[in-house]
Amino acid sequence: MNYTIEMHLEKSARESIGAKTLYAIWSLNKQNLRNALNNVVINFPHYSLHDSSHADTIIRNIELYLGENRICELSPSDSWMLLMSAYTHDIGMVVYAKKIEKEMLKPEFAKELIKFQENKNDVD
Repeated sequence: MNYTIEMHLEKSARESIGAKTLYAIWSLNKQNLRNALNNVVINFPHYSLHDSSHADTIIRNIELYLGENRICELSPSDSWMLLMSAYTHDIGMVVYAKKIEKEMLKPEFAKELIKFQENKNDVD
């Protein structure tokens, strides 16, 4: 597989002003999201790898599933949405450790943990 969703969006950008805007947004967001996702491992070292390589793997798997012919049929919006979805699906993990620690010190957090502990129907 040589033809990627990102290549398709870039090709579309050469052919359409609307697609050019989407590609510009993607290019800016990709770099910012890469940087943000690469911090997940710092705040969640006990999780599986959720950095930008994880997003890249998702994109590669989608590309393998679609194949080159179906990638060529994607609209610029579809291409952009697939790329952005892969890079933003874990964005909730991009938090600051200090904020987490601050939240954990609040009495409401302890009450919530006790509530979960007392709920015998919750297997988690």
